[in-house]
Amino acid sequence: MSKLIKQLGMSLAGIFLATLTALAADYTWTGGGDGVTWESPANWGKSAEGAYPKSSSDKAIFAANTTATVVLANDLTLSALNLKDSTTVTLKSAGDERVSLMLNGAEFANKALNLTLDHIAVTRLGDYALTASSAITLKNGAELLIKTLTAVNNNTLLLSGQSSLRVQDLKMKDGTTVTIDNSTLTTTANAYLGSAAPGGGRMVFKGSNPMFQCYGSNCRADSATTAYATPFDFDFEIPLGGYKAPPIQTVDAT
Repeated sequence: MSKLIKQLGMSLAGIFLATLTALAADYTWTGGGDGVTWESPANWGKSAEGAYPKSSSDKAIFAANTTATVVLANDLTLSALNLKDSTTVTLKSAGDERVSLMLNGAEFANKALNLTLDHIAVTRLGDYALTASSAITLKNGAELLIKTLTAVNNNTLLLSGQSSLRVQDLKMKDGTTVTIDNSTLTTTANAYLGSAAPGGGRMVFKGSNPMFQCYGSNCRADSATTAYATPFDFDFEIPLGGYKAPPIQTVDAT
């Protein structure tokens, strides 16, 4: 009897795992529907109802050289977002309510890509290293949460319209520019800024309320990390009437 129960348990476990595998899917954006709506199967080259990336086992793929503006109507958790070489992708919320996109993983291009988040909150559970000449734009109250963001290859980061970029560790050098326009950049652990070579990078403050917020004494260059030494430029485009608050702030982590 116990042998039968054990065999039955093993069979059910196998069926369960097979079902999970069958449910996991890779979806590649084609734009073959209306060319805009995330929840449209035709835009992912599918015809079955509900056939679009929507579960934690699904992967959303944008092929090389794809240019797309995609509108999301609902909060989603995905296995990964895969942006191939030279893609230009904008993800935006469908309405006034900001949509949330949770990524359990991410696979990004080996060459230049441009990712724009428009009034959408994206959480990447891990690190993100920008490849050469890649760019990230956050606008209209967008949010991006990443463990470690590495931007060391002539990258461009643009935050505008009360958007927020929050990272544990920030690594910037070698020609990278971040512009904070009435938005907030927060590091909760370390900020490694600059390079020993000229053109180490720069941070530009625009609008009446830009903010680079660092926690405690960790808002500094690490003297033990020679790859991130001076120079690093800070440019202040001070508006008429001045800033609402100091644009660079250190916060006591305790």
